[in-house]
Amino acid sequence: MIPNRVIVAGAGPAGLLAATVLVRNGVPVVVVEAGPGPSPAGRSSTLMPSTLGILDGIGLTDRLLDIALVGRSIQYRKAGGAVIADLDLDVLTHDTRFPYLVQCEQATVCALLWEKLESEELAELLPGHRVVGVTNDAYGVVVNVETADGPAEVAGTYAIAADGTDSVVRGLVEIGFDDPGEEGRFVIVSTTFDLREVVPDLAYVTYVADRGSWVAVERTAERWRVTIPLSAEVPDDEATSDAYVGAALAALFGHDQPIPVDEALLFRAQHRIASTFRRGRVLLAGNAAHETGPIGALGLNLGLHDAVSAARRLSAVVQWWDEDEELDWYERYRKKVAEELTEVAWLHTDEAAGTAAVQTAAADSDAAHDLLMRTTMLDSARTSL
Repeated sequence: MIPNRVIVAGAGPAGLLAATVLVRNGVPVVVVEAGPGPSPAGRSSTLMPSTLGILDGIGLTDRLLDIALVGRSIQYRKAGGAVIADLDLDVLTHDTRFPYLVQCEQATVCALLWEKLESEELAELLPGHRVVGVTNDAYGVVVNVETADGPAEVAGTYAIAADGTDSVVRGLVEIGFDDPGEEGRFVIVSTTFDLREVVPDLAYVTYVADRGSWVAVERTAERWRVTIPLSAEVPDDEATSDAYVGAALAALFGHDQPIPVDEALLFRAQHRIASTFRRGRVLLAGNAAHETGPIGALGLNLGLHDAVSAARRLSAVVQWWDEDEELDWYERYRKKVAEELTEVAWLHTDEAAGTAAVQTAAADSDAAHDLLMRTTMLDSARTSL
């Protein structure tokens, strides 16, 4: 076994960022991924100012700025187009070097991180390795995998489970969930049609109040994406139909002509948090540790923050810091941040409360600053990384 090597399960954004930070700190890593390469999955596309600061530390933010879109405000609208509030991120200028949002597909972030790791001597990338077993004891971690060449073992001193919502590693180390919230359903609509032809001043990140909840509208260099919460009355097969999607888009944007749709997918999610983020030498990060709804961009950014925190804690342990102190710190503070997400998530799930909050922020720069510090996760990043 390579001394002090960390096994990272999952080649999504959290796993690949954790691996990148570890090797930059001189810690050897091996990434095991069931798929053929970096994860192409995910419908997230908004990187918060707090996350851009993290990615700048590994030299990634400038690359993203070359290929992505930059959002300078977060907009709130009523269905039909009227603006409720337009919150300018410039109020964060004194809090971060990145007072803006970067709009980039999650898969692109994964591809760039994978590319970085390919050039690192301390990183070993093992695509096509499906985890089927974990031994986690006082001597280290051994992960059993299935490959095209048969079963194999991957050994390390510690492991980070970043293998997604349906984490195999989390199940194998017998970590369950605190009381989960109700499952929500969403239809995620993608279009290469420019929605600014319909709503000329539409921000790259916009939330539209609609029948008691919020619809997320996000732009990347490739497409617009509209995430629509579904009521219980809408059957699954109807939710992605041309008729339902067309009517929903017409109501949202106040447009009576059909808006071309490239893809409409049904998505299920619930707010749930793992009962612990640590089991012995295994840490949970990203969606393996918590699941949130797709509106508000909290899940992707929270997972990336988990990743850098886990990597920093494990780097400290390798340098002979106290193992339990460092890893218990990770478990305690990252779980606390995930739990506090409920205090932010309401903004983009409850139309009445969200409208009141953003109207107050639009009228008062101090209120706007306080709200954006929470929703862009700058507050939590200061205390829990």
